[in-house]
Amino acid sequence: MKLSILGVLILASWACNVQSQHHVHGQGSVFIVQENELWQVQFLLPASDILGFEHSPENKHQQYLVDQFEKNRTDFNNLVQFDSTCVQRNDSQSALASTEHDESPTKQHHDLEFIYLLECEQAISEMTFPILQQYHNLKSLHVQWSTQLGQGSKLITASAPQLQWR
Repeated sequence: MKLSILGVLILASWACNVQSQHHVHGQGSVFIVQENELWQVQFLLPASDILGFEHSPENKHQQYLVDQFEKNRTDFNNLVQFDSTCVQRNDSQSALASTEHDESPTKQHHDLEFIYLLECEQAISEMTFPILQQYHNLKSLHVQWSTQLGQGSKLITASAPQLQWR
């Protein structure tokens, strides 16, 4: 039950794209790849929109915010929901990733990056992103996908948090 070579190549090319993207406050990215019943969903979110800061925690309050996000993120349904029952097959750790390189390290912006590997027994035709209702500083998600139904991209917002493949 592993992603095929094609799926890995798509993810690798997206990963290169992710590293070269400019950091935009208020907008996250989601990358989705499907192979048969397996779905990989990768989030790249501005840390400031989720945590309120863009660096490693420097005090107890900031560590609390990180811990709360990690606890919320543990159940993928808190961030992304499918119109079919899916089971999480991994325990991905989130990490701060630098997405905009600057001459001064103090001016770098950081994102939270994490991946879910899910197994969904039935066909998926719709996804919803409740993360946009939970974290109000996150205004939109640029979603790119490659599924058995095709490839595409769409900007998802809190007022229209659904992605449909019908």
